[in-house]
Amino acid sequence: MKTVVLCDFDGTIALGDVMDGLFARYIGPAYQGIYEQWDRGEINTPEALEKCFALLRVTPDELNRYLDGVLIEPSFPAFLRLCQERGYDFYILSDGLTWYIERILKRYGLDHIPIFANTVSFDGSEAHFSFPWRNEDCKPCGGVCGTCKRDIVLSFKRKGARVIYIGDGLSDRYGAMEADLVFAKGRLREHCLAVGQPFVPFHDFDDIIGFLREKEP
Repeated sequence: MKTVVLCDFDGTIALGDVMDGLFARYIGPAYQGIYEQWDRGEINTPEALEKCFALLRVTPDELNRYLDGVLIEPSFPAFLRLCQERGYDFYILSDGLTWYIERILKRYGLDHIPIFANTVSFDGSEAHFSFPWRNEDCKPCGGVCGTCKRDIVLSFKRKGARVIYIGDGLSDRYGAMEADLVFAKGRLREHCLAVGQPFVPFHDFDDIIGFLREKEP
């Protein structure tokens, strides 16, 4: 059976949530209100992105300079090597934007990784979004997410794959519920505990490497 690893980006591969940091720096307190609306399910990801980017008063070049200071979790490359050794297919799932994920990964020579995420293009300072992996009819989340991680997990399972899921946030909860093995931290961990979803806690990718080498040698 093929094993597929599906991994969140912000706060999991990247050290911290990239968009949270970007918006906190360039928007300020107004961003917190928008985030809380999203967190409560009052607005969806497309609406939240439109609201936030409408408040940005910086150029794409300035945003890119900010991204060039974002770091990834140091043990992530070692985990990728383990996946390659074992023949696991690895994908990134994100409710964020391919724009910054690709830019950050390219600095580390990791821009070959396939990504499921929302997209943005810039016309001067104006941002235009698309959501190729959205499911507005998703019953568990009510279409809140821009990238339906649950649909992507289920699509791999329909092909007969075993799915390992790695994540840290609320946008990961419904994808994790459908996976065969879940590594969780942060708010995903809290959610798994609350609903009784089996999971393996982790702090960084060294923890995941250790677990897989011990439990699945």
